[in-house]
Amino acid sequence: MSDTTPEQNAELDAEKLEKQKQAAHAQRSLLKILAIATLFPTLWVILLSSRMYANLDQATAGEEGFAIFVVVWGFLTPVIWLVSYGYTLIQINRGNMEVGRIWPLVPALWFIFWFATQLARQSQI
Repeated sequence: MSDTTPEQNAELDAEKLEKQKQAAHAQRSLLKILAIATLFPTLWVILLSSRMYANLDQATAGEEGFAIFVVVWGFLTPVIWLVSYGYTLIQINRGNMEVGRIWPLVPALWFIFWFATQLARQSQI
């Protein structure tokens, strides 16, 4: 048997619930900051992809497939951004705090790999 009374158990449960609410609020705040910080690279990738799309007719035969791949990847950036942050926010509101550790990194990794492919391709030319 437990040494605590039902009143003490209720008090401990209330404290635990309050801490979870505070943690969720802090995680939502950090998520909003990260979303704003990754919005600018999202817009930049879209701008670069639209320029690449406008110049697709100038791509050589060997580069055309890669250019289309990069353009599609760039145009999918806002979708990845919205899905990642939307899913994370929904899960945080449901109380699943573990999702907030991994999913916000997806758009950042998406940008890093997109720019890495650009640099790798430029170094081969």
